[in-house]
Amino acid sequence: MIISGIEHSAVINNAKFYAENEGYELHVLPTLENGVADLNALKNLLEKHKEDVALVSVMAANNETGVIQPFKEIGELCNKHHTPFVCDTTQYIGKAPFNFSESNIDYALLSGHKIGAMTGAGFVLARDPNLLKTLVIGGGQERGLRGGTQNYIGFETIAVALNTMDKKLPELEKLASMRNQFEKKIKENYPKVVIMGEDAPRMSGTTFLAYPGIHGQAVQIELESQDIYVTTSSACSDNEPTTSKVLKAMGVTDDIGRGAVRISLGPCANQETYDKIYHALESAFNKLSQIKSY
Repeated sequence: MIISGIEHSAVINNAKFYAENEGYELHVLPTLENGVADLNALKNLLEKHKEDVALVSVMAANNETGVIQPFKEIGELCNKHHTPFVCDTTQYIGKAPFNFSESNIDYALLSGHKIGAMTGAGFVLARDPNLLKTLVIGGGQERGLRGGTQNYIGFETIAVALNTMDKKLPELEKLASMRNQFEKKIKENYPKVVIMGEDAPRMSGTTFLAYPGIHGQAVQIELESQDIYVTTSSACSDNEPTTSKVLKAMGVTDDIGRGAVRISLGPCANQETYDKIYHALESAFNKLSQIKSY
């Protein structure tokens, strides 16, 4: 099995389970400094192991940095070697134009709550559904693949969310422009600030930044006092006071990684929102830079 070093814990933990309990050999792709999975490394692994690779799993967009992965190119490589390609599209679908039939992905995964649907609902898009194996036998629901009473309300909310997000896609270009101006202003006034994945294609509303020497959780607390809520890594591991696994995979050192703060906005954001966040960060940086956190 081949996975990237920036996958969600749900993918990493499952891969580790199969490696430890089912005898699979697990290879983790190196990540470039800009947060993009190393395509050359993947190409070499596929050529080396050929038909022995059970699957490749690389996400479409990272949940911390917002960096978009070259999933179409990855899919082409996998197709060439007849290797199944699993792609976590949770951070991508609904937030960028997506056409499954043109994606070169064999299995695309989505958690509904990330696009505004109810929690506990999601889906797998399978290029060939006949290859899916039964997960829960139960009463034969979902064509015998996943038994149990279906979460109809949750499924309906996914449809509503997708339709709503699709109508808001034209707003994403404007959002990206505001994000870029916001980051430019921060870098001009605080040259020490590092923006993760700055030189890579990213999702429109994501900024993952750090002021070296100022702890990210301290910045988070300052922003919360002004009713601005951010995270210091992925939402699942926000309470961890260490450099996240994603940043470590990118080669980010602890003096930067421990200061990381993730700002994530949707298509409803406006210039006033970014101005408010900028002034809050300005206040936090000016205050906390007087007292080095680490």
